[in-house]
Amino acid sequence: MEKGVKTMIEALPFLQANVMMLFVGGDHHEIEKYQKVAEALHVHDRCIFVGKKKPSELPPYEQAADLLSIPYPDLPHFRNYGFPMKVYEYMASCRPIIYSKLELMEEVIGGCAFGFIPGSAQDFARAVEEAASHPDKAKTYAESAYSKVQAYTWTKKARRIVDFLTTSSSR
Repeated sequence: MEKGVKTMIEALPFLQANVMMLFVGGDHHEIEKYQKVAEALHVHDRCIFVGKKKPSELPPYEQAADLLSIPYPDLPHFRNYGFPMKVYEYMASCRPIIYSKLELMEEVIGGCAFGFIPGSAQDFARAVEEAASHPDKAKTYAESAYSKVQAYTWTKKARRIVDFLTTSSSR
């Protein structure tokens, strides 16, 4: 399923020539498809595709990035059901985040990341430019996201579930 990678590549012509994008993940055939998109837009030299990595290998990539992106399209899966664990992972990385303004994600990440209209390459580029041109705001957002994600640890989520079940059963 398309997860917004094409939108990111399509945003590159709207961004300064020194902006590059690193794509971690994807099967060989997916990478080839996106490389062709990048070639057609003459931005292939600004795209780095490294393929799938083990979860334990992801943090160094996240820490090396200036911005992290969650560019999901406005499709029923992402809009209504598919809240990605990537949101929590990125919030915990203490890196600035750009995300699709979908209601499910807004509930958690709104106010501590740079949102853009899902599927809009031009608005994605605007969000990248906003983050790059306001480093203090980007740092504040990253710190806010990190602080906010502390409430979503597995232990705290489990405690809320146990408390809810305990309270519900005593009624």
